[in-house]
Amino acid sequence: MESIPQPTVRNCAGAVAVIAMGYIIYKKSSTKLRQPKKAVVVEDRNEEGSPVVFQRLMNPDDANPAGNVHGGTILKMIEDAGHISATRHCNSGDDGIQSLALTAGAQHCTFQRPMHVGDVCKIQASVTYVGESSMEVTARVWREEGFSGHAEITNEAKLWYVRAKYDPKGFGNGDRSWLLKNIPQVNVPDYPDSNGLGGQARAAEIKPSIADTRKKLEEIDWVSLVPVLQQMMLPSDAEKGGSVFGGVIMKLMDSAAGIAAVRHCATNVVTVSLEALHLVEMVQVGDLVQVYSRIVYTSARSMEIEVLVSAERTFSRRTSATNMPQYGPKRFAAARGLFTFVSLSSEGKTKEIPPLTKEHKDYDAARFAEGKARYELRKKKRAEAVKRTSSQKNKE
Repeated sequence: MESIPQPTVRNCAGAVAVIAMGYIIYKKSSTKLRQPKKAVVVEDRNEEGSPVVFQRLMNPDDANPAGNVHGGTILKMIEDAGHISATRHCNSGDDGIQSLALTAGAQHCTFQRPMHVGDVCKIQASVTYVGESSMEVTARVWREEGFSGHAEITNEAKLWYVRAKYDPKGFGNGDRSWLLKNIPQVNVPDYPDSNGLGGQARAAEIKPSIADTRKKLEEIDWVSLVPVLQQMMLPSDAEKGGSVFGGVIMKLMDSAAGIAAVRHCATNVVTVSLEALHLVEMVQVGDLVQVYSRIVYTSARSMEIEVLVSAERTFSRRTSATNMPQYGPKRFAAARGLFTFVSLSSEGKTKEIPPLTKEHKDYDAARFAEGKARYELRKKKRAEAVKRTSSQKNKE
């Protein structure tokens, strides 16, 4: 048997010398890195709209059991792009304040076509409107087939962000002193959306939606609800200030909605849209997030699902006296959104949705009537958008 070489004083001393030399080199190089002589400019942050484009290959772990890419995966990628664009814009002004963009919500997002494993997902996001205390980011998503290279649009979304002053110690516990209202303006054409609304009209439309969300969350009897999902928020879920990315919450909400949909239909189900998704309170690292979903309304071919989010602040970040964690959970309402799903056959065709009857545990007459009114309004808006598009084509 070959003998194992034994350590000697000579080779141990050599190893120590090598380690010591490596440590000295590291200290010298890290000192140089900490004290750069000149800043390197990699791109112009003042480009109007702070556009962001990135792409990623869709892998098996991005998909549901039927092979369609999970709607929550797309939502998280959209919000990632929106966060980058909005944060760049927040820091493009002249006030010198380091700031971050925090997700306030998504007024709407449409899923026009499915995306599959093997497709390349490409997302473009840019700031399209700046208001008094919030900004809008418009995102578009394309799928590129891996074999043919054929590309087509799959999603469109409008996200809203607020500007927050960056503090390396975090955002505190409940006070909103971090909120900044002086958002740099953006000089981009105020193009109307598919409903013919300009930026100011879209901003005006979202205000009553936020007020309605807050009112509904105040009326919730949280004790009577059973969460579909629970998850502790980790550093990997948050930006460097400790605030959890909106995309993480949106992905959890889509997953909870999907669970309600698949239980109701017992088929493959996919997200086709979301609307009135508002994050009303900041969720931070260490919070225990609880997600609830319930079916609100069913038509012949679609179903609307309400998703609610609460969180428990398991400990506070700071106390003024000792700077030690203060234990004891504090529960608060965090978000609400409305998701629309369809049921698909094994051939990928839409199927009829089982009706939401009075015997169903989720049935509530008032919620059902509100859901039906929203469904009829969406149909009306789609018809008007088609009419507007055909009218423009005729003019051309």
